Amino acid sequence: MLAISHGALAPGYRRTNRGLTPRGLTYNIDKTLGGTRDEGGDWGADLVIQQKDLTTMRRISNMLPLLTIGVTLALCFSTTKVTRGDALIKELVRVKGQERTTLRGLGLVVGLNGTGDSGEYLPMARSLAMSFQLMGSPIAPGVTQGPKSALELKDTKNVALVWVTATVPASGARQGDEIDCWVVSCGNAKSLEGGRLFSAAMQGPNPESDRVYGFSAGNVSIEDKKLPLSGKISAGCRLEEDFISAFMKDGKVTLVLNEHKRDFQVAQNIASLINAALKSGGSDNLTARAIDAANIEATVPKVYLDDPAEFVALLLSQRVPEQDLRTEARVVINKKAGIVVISGDVEIGSVIITHKNIQIDTGTTAERNLAIDGAGNRSKRFLPIDPSDNFQSNQPPEGASLQQVQSIKLRSLTEALNAIQVPAADIIAIIEEIDKAGKLHAKLIVR
Repeated sequence: MLAISHGALAPGYRRTNRGLTPRGLTYNIDKTLGGTRDEGGDWGADLVIQQKDLTTMRRISNMLPLLTIGVTLALCFSTTKVTRGDALIKELVRVKGQERTTLRGLGLVVGLNGTGDSGEYLPMARSLAMSFQLMGSPIAPGVTQGPKSALELKDTKNVALVWVTATVPASGARQGDEIDCWVVSCGNAKSLEGGRLFSAAMQGPNPESDRVYGFSAGNVSIEDKKLPLSGKISAGCRLEEDFISAFMKDGKVTLVLNEHKRDFQVAQNIASLINAALKSGGSDNLTARAIDAANIEATVPKVYLDDPAEFVALLLSQRVPEQDLRTEARVVINKKAGIVVISGDVEIGSVIITHKNIQIDTGTTAERNLAIDGAGNRSKRFLPIDPSDNFQSNQPPEGASLQQVQSIKLRSLTEALNAIQVPAADIIAIIEEIDKAGKLHAKLIVR
């Protein structure tokens, strides 16, 4: 027996005051018989469904097996317990086929206050002469290039030749949409401030194709006064073609992990999570698999083939536990800003560091802490650097092993260096040298 809750609808159906109804179909109900709504908003049993709707009801009963699978899958995907640190799949991946597209063009910015290209800049002169030709007012009759056309434009200073680019969003766009575009001078202009882009044809990324996908025009806005040769035109590019991103191929959807989440184990964990949800929904033959460290391929269930967007939405709303998202340990350094970002599990090996008037020993110090002097007492000459070892005195606790003491966290080292006010530049230099010595047990990323 199929039971459907008010919050779970199968794809292709909508809820009405008559119950579960296929999209695009409506029951004809005779309200003249005195039917009334109850407190829950449903019509009373005294309503009569006309005879011509019985065929539709039979069609629904024949679709119950697929309907059951669809509702079950939806419930399985939506009942994941949320815990701290979990992440939605949509925060970790993009759907293959949903990529941005860059359009390009060449145009003229006019109306500049003497800050445009000089008339001696021939590419601008030729382009301007061609524009006059296309508008039916040739500079030199019968001549669009060469000295004669350029000669009449030699005193031009209010026009600049620019590159124009516009980016179609990954979700796609439709004909008639207006998106932002950017212009940048490619001549000897001094500034584009106060100028207006004359209509520029926008082509696709394929240089061998002359197909026009849109036109750009509008007033140029200089966003950074220090960069007067580049500007933005808000909603300046009007698209003349549809950009519809196809995300399903051969009945499959591919999820691409974000750059910093790409890891074989992470990809496999997400694939296993999807498989578990599909299996619990009664679809043993529907599988997801990790193709490599970056790509996860999921087969679209039959019940969703006519509405794959709903299946993708269910996938992307699934939560992944934090422990399934662990990549390799990393240390990210931004030298210019003096920033060091360390994942909590980064460790360093036994190493002696001498930097200016600082000397740090992460290995032999630990060994000396465990050493026994001639009187049979533990040495008290050194303090451990890692507070996570729980050494509250000058000697290690009873039973501490050499391996435990040698497991020094890089985080603890940086905290100790900060405590004695070591400059950020020196801390960065120390970390880089530890990595060169092969004692940094993590991936070092320097920006």
